[in-house]
Amino acid sequence: MAEEGTHGAGRGQGGADVVAGAPGDQAFKVETHGIDPIPDAERHGGARDVFWVWFGSNLTFTYVINGALAVLYGLSFWQASAVVVIGGLTFFVISAAGLSGVRTGTATLVISRAPFGVRGNLPAGVLNWIVSIGYTIINTVVGAQALEAFLADLGWHGTGPRTLALLVTLALTFGVATWGHATVQLAERWLAYLLAAGFAVLLVLLLPGADFHGHGGGAAARLSGWSLALVVTFAGPFSYMPMPADYTRYLPRTTRLRSLTWCGALGGFVSSVGLGIAGVAAATRTDMTDAVAGTEKLLPGWFQTAFLLLVLGGSVTNSILTLYSSSLNLQVLGVPWSRPGR
Repeated sequence: MAEEGTHGAGRGQGGADVVAGAPGDQAFKVETHGIDPIPDAERHGGARDVFWVWFGSNLTFTYVINGALAVLYGLSFWQASAVVVIGGLTFFVISAAGLSGVRTGTATLVISRAPFGVRGNLPAGVLNWIVSIGYTIINTVVGAQALEAFLADLGWHGTGPRTLALLVTLALTFGVATWGHATVQLAERWLAYLLAAGFAVLLVLLLPGADFHGHGGGAAARLSGWSLALVVTFAGPFSYMPMPADYTRYLPRTTRLRSLTWCGALGGFVSSVGLGIAGVAAATRTDMTDAVAGTEKLLPGWFQTAFLLLVLGGSVTNSILTLYSSSLNLQVLGVPWSRPGR
């Protein structure tokens, strides 16, 4: 999975420096580019950067919920796990779609003007913006509830901690997304290190007690269960279809499709499948109608606080991606503000 070319960049395959040679795309500085094509002189990085974008952003509790839903729809452990794996494979499609960003240097919803035209592209832009904000809202609520539960464990209850939890979750999300592309990449990478370690422990704690021998519901239940579970599982990856180029438009034009596809696909596949199977395992052991509370009660006391922080962190990493893309989306729709303002 070697990457080619670093036009004007100071970053090699090891990923040492995200920002060298890219004056419009530096971490912790407001990104100067929006949907305008990225000049070749400012292209930098390699395909491995895409791995961290999709790996970090999908270390979110949503996939635990999706895995649990497959069991609630009547599937057995192995059937539900198969659905989770099939869903994870769709990241090969999402990652391959990022090649358009490498070739053009601009965002996905700008590129889609080619087949649809500027006006014909507007309905897709409006719908995608609504979906992006919807995911941001859901993730913010889940993250804020996790932080509120953490504060409750410390003995702080009421409206005050709920407000604080919401403000902290929003600040973490908006701060990174407003800085822009380089900061998003850096945050996804470093948060991924912490979240991957924590969620790996979660999987180790949940998997041994799973019911591996349950047979699920009857034939009719299995048919409807497969259908519902596949729809839910596909919804997450395919919601990214209007944004892969947003995170590849800074890559050098020499970046190969094979490298790009494998790196991004493995990132999304590993995180979504790992967490999905954790959700499947939890659902075979307890009622997961309230997924956060259901999972928490299966965990030893020493890990419950860390679990709540994992839920918060995963919510933030996913919201950062959707919120950043929504700002580019508003540029496509012609909202007359700067990208940070949007």
